[in-house]
Amino acid sequence: MEAIRTVQVRRVALAREWLAGGALAGVIVLSYALASGMASSATFFVTWSQRPGFGFPSWLAGPLKGTGIQLTIPRFMLITLGLYALYLAVVWLAPSVRLAWAVGAIAILHVVWLLAPPMWLTDVFNYLGYIRLGARHGLNPYAHFLATAPHDAAYRWVTWPRFHSPYGPLFLAGSWPVAWASVPAGLWIFKVTTALASLGCIGLVAKLAQQLRRPVVPAILFVGLNPLWLVYGVGGAHNDMFMLLFVLGGLLLALRGRESLGAGSIVLGAAIKATGGILLPFLFVGAKHRKQVVIGAAAAGAFVVAVVLVFFGDHPFSALLSFASQGDNVSAKSFPGQIGQQLLGMSDANYTLQTAANLLLFVVVAGLLYRAWKRREEWLVCAAWATLAVLLSMLWMMPWYSVWLLPLAAIIDDPRLRIGTLTFGAFVTLMYIP
Repeated sequence: MEAIRTVQVRRVALAREWLAGGALAGVIVLSYALASGMASSATFFVTWSQRPGFGFPSWLAGPLKGTGIQLTIPRFMLITLGLYALYLAVVWLAPSVRLAWAVGAIAILHVVWLLAPPMWLTDVFNYLGYIRLGARHGLNPYAHFLATAPHDAAYRWVTWPRFHSPYGPLFLAGSWPVAWASVPAGLWIFKVTTALASLGCIGLVAKLAQQLRRPVVPAILFVGLNPLWLVYGVGGAHNDMFMLLFVLGGLLLALRGRESLGAGSIVLGAAIKATGGILLPFLFVGAKHRKQVVIGAAAAGAFVVAVVLVFFGDHPFSALLSFASQGDNVSAKSFPGQIGQQLLGMSDANYTLQTAANLLLFVVVAGLLYRAWKRREEWLVCAAWATLAVLLSMLWMMPWYSVWLLPLAAIIDDPRLRIGTLTFGAFVTLMYIP
């Protein structure tokens, strides 16, 4: 009887392993179908590919041009929903996935989304516009619109001609050399560096899982196979990956006892994108040596101020508070926006709804900080829940914002947080289906 049971257990384990392998293969196949479809015909899924008189330039389409089918809205819907369903299957079967399979699938998917054209709603052309405005035209992107330099080669590709830069000063200053590349070359420089940053983040997730004595393969699959991470984060070449690289690196340093360096790295991440700073107050209340956190954060803050004075010295406060400009934007695709429309009958999100969401967020974050203060060992769990609360409260919600939460949910031993993260990802996926 014992031998029969052993055989049955092995058969079940083998079946789960092959099911997991099939799900991994399915994610790769559907990712390629979506990426090659975006590249192979002019579609509104790729910004500017349908612009009259411009056609669909090869440098924008990328190497996958001509290798896929036409991407219609029904096909986009089916592929997107299929991708997320297969991703959920992989997450469920993750304990049965071999490490080599996981690493191979993540690497292949990064190649696919590196080669794909940037998905619609991409900001990469705005990145190019702002750094060229500063580096080539001597105009502060925090004080001047992109429309101030309409003759620049990047201008016809930007999507925010009359907004000041909302991006962190460390990101723009660090990207300064890209301004001297052509617009096509600049696009692909950002594509390559974003893909590399994403792989770096996944590597850090593996290290963090080991540090917290969590299973590595489920953690890296939770992040590295997520369609929102791949399609919008990697494919869209968004700077959230650079921010996360510093934040996750800082988190690893802090967990290894180097709290000063960890806090400094998190501050540098926040200087790329302000949301990277969410972890800092929780690190402070949960740290073994709070003085070291303050010293590290202050040193990094001084470095950021120095960078701002060198690059954007004529309007330093505008650079340091660049994130504030997006606080007034609203979207019906956000969670509060849907509550306003579906439950309260609002035609659009408004100031009252925004104020209510902000007040509720303040209460939730304050409560989580108090809990972390009382139970220092739970500071990271509280920080992760605070990140989810931020995402749920935002009236300006873009699909790649969900990547802020994924690494934290992947490494923390909290099933409720992972379920909440997956549910929020499903919500965002549905909201951004045309």
